[in-house]
Amino acid sequence: GGATGVAVGGLVTAALGWPAVFGLTAGVAALILAFGFWLLPAGALGPRRPFDGPGATLVTGAAFAIAFAVLSVPHQGWLSAPVLTAAVGSVILVGLLVIRERRAPDPLFPGAVMGSPRVAVTLVVNLLGGAARIASFVLVAFLLQRVLHLEPGPAGMAMLPTSLIGFAVSVVVLPKLLARFGPERVVTAGCVLLTAAHLIFAVAAPGSSYVVQVLPGLALAAAGVALSFTPTTLILAREVSRRDAGVGSGLASASAQLGGMFGIAVFGAVDAVATATAGSAAGVSAAFTVAAAFAAGAGVLMVAQLLWDRRATTSARVERE
Repeated sequence: GGATGVAVGGLVTAALGWPAVFGLTAGVAALILAFGFWLLPAGALGPRRPFDGPGATLVTGAAFAIAFAVLSVPHQGWLSAPVLTAAVGSVILVGLLVIRERRAPDPLFPGAVMGSPRVAVTLVVNLLGGAARIASFVLVAFLLQRVLHLEPGPAGMAMLPTSLIGFAVSVVVLPKLLARFGPERVVTAGCVLLTAAHLIFAVAAPGSSYVVQVLPGLALAAAGVALSFTPTTLILAREVSRRDAGVGSGLASASAQLGGMFGIAVFGAVDAVATATAGSAAGVSAAFTVAAAFAAGAGVLMVAQLLWDRRATTSARVERE
C-alpha cells in the first residue's frame, strides 16, 4: 500500500501538482472510513476502561518537540532558540509523561508491559527499523529525482516494483520463514536486507543505471520491510497479556510510526547539512548511510536479544539438571 501510494503520488504530482497529493490522500481516508462503517462488523463491547488522554497528549507533544528540534538544527543551528526551546520542552514533556503514567488508573503504558526487557528491546528495534523502513520511501524519491534527475511521474512509477515485490514476499515467503525460524530471526534477516538496500542506494551517483543500481536496492528494501515489520508486531503481541492486547498492538504500530517520523527528521537533517557543503548527491548518500546504520542497529539489538534468550534457556536447563 505504501509503495503503491508513492507510485500513484508521482503520477498525481506530474499531472496536477504536489498539493493534489494531499487531497487524494484525504479522499482515500474518507472512503476507508465510509467502507469501514459499512463492511466491518461491530465487536462485542468489553468492560469499560478509562482512556489516558493526558498520557496520549504528552507523548504526542514530546514526539513533536523532538522532531521539530531535529529538523530545525540544519537551518537554525544547535544553540538556536527554536532548537533549545524544543529540546527543553521535550525533556519536560517526557518527565511529565513518566509522572502521569505512574499515577494514571489505567495508563497508556502499563508498568507490567513496559517493565519487560524483551518488550523494551523490541520497541527500540521497531523504532530504528521503522525509521529505516518508512524513511526509505522518502529517500528513494530524493534519489530518483535529485540524483538520477527523473521527473515526478517516472519517479513514482519507478517505485512500483517495491509494492509488487513486497506483496509477494509478505504472502508467499514470510509465513514459511516465520513457521521455520520464528519472528526474532526473521526480523534480523529483514534488518540485514534493509541495511544492504540503503548501502546500495548510498553509492548511487548521477548517471547511475536504474536497472543496475536502483532496482536491486528496491527489491532488497521491499523484502526487508516485509520481513521486519509484521514479525516485530508478533513479538510484542506474544509478550503482553490478553488484557493488554490492545496496548501491544498500539505499541507495535505507534513505535514504527514514531520511528518513521524521527527517521525522516534525522535523515532530512543529515541530507540538508551534507547538501549545503558537498551538493545534492552527497546529501542523499549521507542520508542513506545513516539510514543503513539505523537498520543495522536494529538487527544488532535483535541478535543480542536472541543470544540473551539462548543463554537464559541454557542456564535454566542446567539448573533443572
